[in-house]
Amino acid sequence: MAYPPPTPPTDAITWRDLELHRQQEQIALYELEQRLMRHWEPYERRIDSLESVIDQQRGAKALVYFLIGSNLLAIVGFMLSASK
Repeated sequence: MAYPPPTPPTDAITWRDLELHRQQEQIALYELEQRLMRHWEPYERRIDSLESVIDQQRGAKALVYFLIGSNLLAIVGFMLSASK
C-alpha cells in the first residue's frame, strides 16, 4: 500500500517570519524576567537585611571568642609569672 507524498504546507514560513518570532520570544522572556524581578525584590531586600544581621552576629561571636582567648592567655601568663 503506497501512501501519497506529503503535501507542502500552504503557508510557507520565511526567514523573516522566524526572525520575527524569535524577537517576539526574546521580548516576552525579557518582560517575564522583569516581572519576576519586581515580584521578588521585596524578598531580596529582606534576605539582604537578614544576611547583614547574621554577619553582625558572626562578627560579635568572633569578638567574644577573641576576648575570652586573650583573657585566658593573660591569666595563664599571670599564673606562670606568679609561680616563678
